[in-house]
Amino acid sequence: MPKTQDSAVKAQGSESAEKPKEEAKPVSPEKNYDLQVQRTKDALAQEPKVQFIIPLSPGEKEGADEIVIVNGYSFRIKKNCMVTIPKTVADILSNKYQVEMEAGRNHLIDNSEDRKTALQ
Repeated sequence: MPKTQDSAVKAQGSESAEKPKEEAKPVSPEKNYDLQVQRTKDALAQEPKVQFIIPLSPGEKEGADEIVIVNGYSFRIKKNCMVTIPKTVADILSNKYQVEMEAGRNHLIDNSEDRKTALQ
């Protein structure tokens, strides 16, 4: 029996029904976060590494750690020990300690005007 125009249309319709178009599925926030963390981990693994030492703060005991988090990927770094870390992590730590040093400079006893002029 020859196909009629109606049967041809039905055949086309059934073909498209057999192969539904794949729609983009929304990614859950947790999965998106995990992908971002993995990308960060991969990017940091490709970076040049540098040697870095984090000094112990006054009163801290040997074996203390510093935690650095970059886009959800965290590093636990031993203080008072030379470590090899990605340059980005070293830059973050360097900036942190520079800011602390600048802030601390304003609160030193040596900065007191009385102290500066006492021996003049």
